Parts: sequence; C-alpha cells; structure tokens
Amino acid sequence: MTVHVISVGLSLVDFFESPDRDEHPLPTATEINDLWQQERLGLDELGQRLEEAFGMNASEESEALTRFQELAEEVEADRWAGHHGLSAELDTLRTVADTPLPPTDTAFLITSDTKNGHAAAVWTAIALAAGDASRVCYLPDITEETLLVRAEPNRVYVVRIPGLDAASDTAFHAPMERMGRLGRLLVGGDRTERFTRSGEPVHFHLSGGYRATTPYLIALAEWLRSLEHTPGDVSAWVLPEDAKSPFRVPLRRLRPEWVRNELAGFNPTGWRAQPPTDDLLEGYAYEPSDTGVRLTAFGAGMRALFGVNEEPVAQ
Repeated sequence: MTVHVISVGLSLVDFFESPDRDEHPLPTATEINDLWQQERLGLDELGQRLEEAFGMNASEESEALTRFQELAEEVEADRWAGHHGLSAELDTLRTVADTPLPPTDTAFLITSDTKNGHAAAVWTAIALAAGDASRVCYLPDITEETLLVRAEPNRVYVVRIPGLDAASDTAFHAPMERMGRLGRLLVGGDRTERFTRSGEPVHFHLSGGYRATTPYLIALAEWLRSLEHTPGDVSAWVLPEDAKSPFRVPLRRLRPEWVRNELAGFNPTGWRAQPPTDDLLEGYAYEPSDTGVRLTAFGAGMRALFGVNEEPVAQ
C-alpha cells in the first residue's frame, strides 16, 4: 500500500462554480452547477453531519451517507478523477500514480475548516473513491487522543486541520502541531501504533491546496523521512501548471536524536529562557526573542512528530 498525502485547496470549488468552462465539459456540468448553487452539493444541508456520514464509527446506512451517495450518482462523481483539469489535486495524483487512486492505496486529504474547504475536500475524496461515498472517512481534528486504525486499502481520509488557512507563522503553530500528530499516526511513535507497514511508501502531493502551506508540507515530508521508524520511502511531488509529468522534490534527512536534544526544554507553550546548547535548528524550529527563545510553527510540528518531551529543563 502507498499512502498519498494531499493538501486540498479550492480549485474544485472553482470547477463547481463554472463546470462548463472546459473545452470538453462533463456531461453532468449543468447538474453540478445547479446543485452547487442550490445547496453547495449537499454541504449546506449536511455540512454539520460529516461525522454521521463519514466518521470512523459511522454506519454505512446513515441518512447522511445515503444522501451523499445519491448526490454522487446524480453528478457522476465516479468520472471526475479521470477528467483532466477539474482540480490540481486530482490531476497531480493521476500523473504520479497513473490512475486516480490505485486499488491498493490510501489517500489522506488535508483540508482547512472553512465551508468551501470542506466542500472541496469531501468531493475530492468521493471522486478519488470512484463515486463510492462509503469509502470516505472523516477526521474532524487530530488530537493527542486521536486513533487511526488501519482499514482496508482504497480508503480516502478527509483530515480537518483548523487554522490551515492561517496568514502568519504564529497563527500556523496549532495547525502545524496537528500535522505533526498526523505524521506520527502514519508512521508510529512512542505513543501510537503505526498506520503504515514495512516497505510502504508515503507520497506528498504539493500541487493543490493553499500555496502558503507548501513549505510546511515539504517540512513534514522531510521530518517523516528522518524518523528512524518510518517503514518506507517518503517523497514529495509537484506538477507545474501545463506540465505533462510531475517532478520529485529533493528532501533532506535530519538526525532524530539531534532534533530531540535541541528541542528538549521548551515548555508546553513553546518557550524557554535560554537558547539550546546546539543551534542547528535556530531560525527554523525556534527563534530568539526579547524574553527568551520561542518555537516557530516548524518547531511546534517537529515536537509533536518527534515526540519531544515538553517538560522544561533547568536553565
């Protein structure tokens, strides 16, 4: 099984608003636009019921899931992933994997907590699942208590990251910490069972999503690649606009013991009085301030992923 991690932006929403813009539009373009204008393709009615439809413990006979399945069939969502130009997220996965979602693979779609972000992620997931809404799973948040049980392949997980559309490094601390926890769920850690198994790769797809999140996703890919217990290869891919094939982004590898040693001693709010003895990560994971040293958004994510102790040390 290959795990695909995809940041979802709003390009699919642009398609919903103008589905006939393509030179060869989908046969259901009119229905898609009508349903989007009337009820945001079910999200107006069911946006607060995503856990009922797709939650980890949701019933396959729930009213909400049944309604999404009816909508998927009405707009022929099973045809979307094979149609070039609908969204950057669908296009990049198709070019890397040669198919929308191989039957042995699993995808994790990272989405913001905005209404349109939810709509784009849910319908990208249904499209990747070939129109089968029952294969979609929804995680409303990633906390210390979140458990991720390995299911059969070909599932598509929608992972809500509150604040993913943040406009500053400070505001990105919380979402980056959540992404660090997601990485820990994927490859395992001292407190979690791994989702992936030996030899199973993780591919990050960077062409979709909010552009401001791209460096953070590259960083997350590098950290996963650095962990000593990551079971398979970690790679990141970009599909430039108008390109026919993607290219692989170079990723660094850090020494986990160096990361843990240097980030030890920051308190739960990400502060310590004196800088660490080593300064390999200064300006990257933490920065000096007038009152001490503070973790950056990268530092918050690294601490969550590498399992760094939050207890302050004597300084």
